[in-house]
Amino acid sequence: MREIEHRRAHGYPPFTRLIELTLKHRSEERVAATAGVLSVALREGLGDRVLGPDIPLVSRIRDRYLRKLLIKVRRSAHAEEKAFVSEVIDRVFSAPEHAAVQLVTDVDPM
Repeated sequence: MREIEHRRAHGYPPFTRLIELTLKHRSEERVAATAGVLSVALREGLGDRVLGPDIPLVSRIRDRYLRKLLIKVRRSAHAEEKAFVSEVIDRVFSAPEHAAVQLVTDVDPM
């Protein structure tokens, strides 16, 4: 019972949905810059429900550096917030300096 109250207080499932964004690029500087720009843009609409960017424990796979963002999406406004996240991603990755960064999206990661 204590776990469920902790999850409610801190906005974790089942009270929210989570979206994990993993960014990958051969250049550590490029992936870090893109992750920073993306996190700032997402925080404009979602505030402190955007966590990161963080460097994962395994920070490089197959010569690609990684950064992760975790987004908490309210169940009550799921459609609107999902549309906002999608629009921000499209806007950030349409810029030439960010277009080469690969983005992997995982909804409700384990």
